[in-house]
Amino acid sequence: MDRIKRSRMLICLIVSVTLIASTSVPMTYAGETNEIEYGDQESLLLEESRIMGNIEDENQTMATKFSEYQDDEKTKADFKMLAVNGFLANGEIVSANGSETSQETSYTVDYDGIQNEIVVIEHDQGEATLIIKQGEIANHIVLTSDYMTIDGEKVVLEDSTSNDSTTKSADNTHYWTKTCPYDKAANYTHSAGTANRSVTLPKKVKSMTFAAFLSVVTSAFSGAGVVASVVASNLYDYLLDTEPTAKGFSGKTKSYTHKNYTSGYIKPKRLTVTKIKYTWYTKVNYKGDTKKETWYRCIQW
Repeated sequence: MDRIKRSRMLICLIVSVTLIASTSVPMTYAGETNEIEYGDQESLLLEESRIMGNIEDENQTMATKFSEYQDDEKTKADFKMLAVNGFLANGEIVSANGSETSQETSYTVDYDGIQNEIVVIEHDQGEATLIIKQGEIANHIVLTSDYMTIDGEKVVLEDSTSNDSTTKSADNTHYWTKTCPYDKAANYTHSAGTANRSVTLPKKVKSMTFAAFLSVVTSAFSGAGVVASVVASNLYDYLLDTEPTAKGFSGKTKSYTHKNYTSGYIKPKRLTVTKIKYTWYTKVNYKGDTKKETWYRCIQW
C-alpha cells in the first residue's frame, strides 16, 4: 500500500471550504460545527469579517474548477458535505464525474500522492451514502447527524474528554509546521487545554481507505480543533507500519500558547500560534505502542 510522503515541513491545508466554522451543513456525525473562540477581540473581528465576506466564494472554489458543475447546486452541496465531514482535509479534488442516468457523482481526491475515489450515492437533508475506493480497498459509508458507519458498523468514540481553549477557524486560513514559527519553542508554556480520545474502528486500519480514516480522526478530535489531516496522515502511516490489524486507537493532546501572548494571537506578526503535543496509542484506552510528536498550528492574518 502507498504511504503519504512527509517531505514537506510546512504543509498548507488545500481545500478552502474544509470545516468552515460558520457554515450550516445537513449532516455531520462530528456533532455541532466548531465555534470560533478567541481571547483576542481584534483577531475575532478579523475572522468574522473574513468569513462573512468570503464564505460564498469559498463554497464555490472546487465547483468552478469544473465548468460543467459551476452552476450545479447538488455538486456544490456535495463539496460542502465532504469538506465538513473531514473527507477533503489536505486533499484536492482533481476530477468530478456525474451520471446522466442517476444522482451519483464520483470525485477523485488526491491526498499528497494517495488517490481515493469518493462516489456520492445519495445526499439529502438527513443522510449521505458514499462509496470510497483506494486500490483494492472499498468502504461503504453512511453519515447521519448522529453517527457514521463504515461497511455497516458504527464508529464508536469510547471516551471523549476535553478542556480546550485553542482557537477555532476555517481550515483555509491554517497551516501546520513542526518548526516553531515565532520565538523559541520553550516559551510556549501557557496551557491552552487538553483533549483525550479513544476510538473503536469497525474495520482494521489496513482495510480502511485513507479518506475514511481521515474523516474518523478529524471527527473524533473536532471538538478540540487540534488535529489536521497532516497529523492524521502520520498516525495512519504509524498504525499501518506497527499494527495494521488494529481496530482502534487513542490519543492525548496538550495545547500551549506563547507565555507573552496567552490568547495565541501574536500581534507583532499578525499570527495565531498554538503548540500541540501529541501522544498516539495503537490500542484503545491509551494502551499499546506509542508515538509522540509536536506540531504548531498557525493562522496567518
